[in-house]
Amino acid sequence: MPFREFGRTGGGVESYTIRSGTNQIHGAAYDYIRNEAFDARGFYPAKRGVYKQHDMGASVGGPVVIPKLYNGKDKTFFFFKLRSVPAGQHRRQHGGHGADPENAAGHLH
Repeated sequence: MPFREFGRTGGGVESYTIRSGTNQIHGAAYDYIRNEAFDARGFYPAKRGVYKQHDMGASVGGPVVIPKLYNGKDKTFFFFKLRSVPAGQHRRQHGGHGADPENAAGHLH
């Protein structure tokens, strides 16, 4: 099921955030993996549940500098963030709604 804060959007959702800049380039990267190899069995269940998730991403920010043309130190900054979720993972985690063969063929339910 889609997130309720975004409604039932037919396309993508864009999110913008304002951040303060810095005169040094900074960045970060992450890789979040969850599957049955890492999960422990609960106290009462006889076996572990199957839940697979693999999110990865990175971000970088700093001053805009174009050599011999523009020096954005203390003035202009950039920030870029990328998040990757493998195809199909979003549907499995959020109730199975989304682009499946029936929806793609126009048979909406």
